[in-house]
Amino acid sequence: MATGSVHDKECVIIIGTYINACSIFQCLKKIDYQFPIVLIDPSIDGNTKCLADIWLKQSVIKKKIQNVEEITAVINDSVDLGTKKIILMTAEEFIDPIKHGIADGRLSNTISYTGSELGNEQIFNRFEFYRFIEDIEGVSVPKTIDYSENPNRVFGNDYIIRVKKSWEQDKKLPRLQIVHSIEEKKKVETEFIREGLKPQMWCYQELLSTLDTNNVSVCGWYDAAFKQYAVTRKLVQHPPKTGNGDVVEIFEEAPDSIVQATDAILEKLKYSGPFEMEFVFDVNSSEYKVIELNPRFWMQHGLVEQVTDQALVRRAVGAPVESKDYKSLKHRYWINGNQMLYRLAKGQVRMLKYMKNGTCYPPLRIAAKWFAFYHAYKRA
Repeated sequence: MATGSVHDKECVIIIGTYINACSIFQCLKKIDYQFPIVLIDPSIDGNTKCLADIWLKQSVIKKKIQNVEEITAVINDSVDLGTKKIILMTAEEFIDPIKHGIADGRLSNTISYTGSELGNEQIFNRFEFYRFIEDIEGVSVPKTIDYSENPNRVFGNDYIIRVKKSWEQDKKLPRLQIVHSIEEKKKVETEFIREGLKPQMWCYQELLSTLDTNNVSVCGWYDAAFKQYAVTRKLVQHPPKTGNGDVVEIFEEAPDSIVQATDAILEKLKYSGPFEMEFVFDVNSSEYKVIELNPRFWMQHGLVEQVTDQALVRRAVGAPVESKDYKSLKHRYWINGNQMLYRLAKGQVRMLKYMKNGTCYPPLRIAAKWFAFYHAYKRA
């Protein structure tokens, strides 16, 4: 059997090397974690630079794989079988392969947080996710119909086309698209088919608010014995209306109802681990509706760690931790340093107002260095 190069009583393995993975690494250092921290990038080989190389100056295991199931072999080749392994993930495509590897004994002496005890189909397939949670009292979901129905009859001309899953094996699937006409619908679906998708892989959904500030997340940690919540909302995102958050803040005026809904969903799923539950406001019904659950460490988790004394990684490695009331958390901004640098270069100096009470991930000086390697990394 393979034995890896890391030999110790225990180690943390972080799958990923981008912003959220680097944030996890830094949080572990802040709590003075005493054992090795192993970063694995399964998307590149050899000398290709990744963000962790530049930001953390940390050795990274780079082993490009063709099938997500190969991740167990990479882990076993990297860490001694006798070492206790705590695996933390930043991308959902590896959650089930690692869950299966632990269950069938290919990953020994391993702890990982792999979503729902009931299985993750109800999480990864958003169409099934809505069906699973829509009968929970106090939980609202957007009206969503399957590919076989006519969305123009149901929603009119304005609605969303979304692929049910984010990943298929190790292939990232297209983002949701907003359409405003039958012609736009045909154009989007033609592009989906060109990318190898089949119609049964997507669905149609009512269009909720596209304002940045109406995209709100309850996030943190949940398990049967401990939970740490925070509520955040986007202030700036890319692409506009449906994109990733470039600036995110602690949302102090969040309604209790979305926290209660999060509790109910995670309890029904028998969930364990880090998470982000995303809500979007419906201006027509004046309520927040759940649009997805990200069952992993997410991009802005460093913001939650900053205001909770690293509660998430403390719980992950079994360190002493005390939960803080989400209403007591201090207001802060999380800023995507790469996007901040880009926006400043484009003359968007208004972004500087967030710097006073915010932290850039990565810092701007690291973002400037990373810029030289970014396109080569994406092509690898």
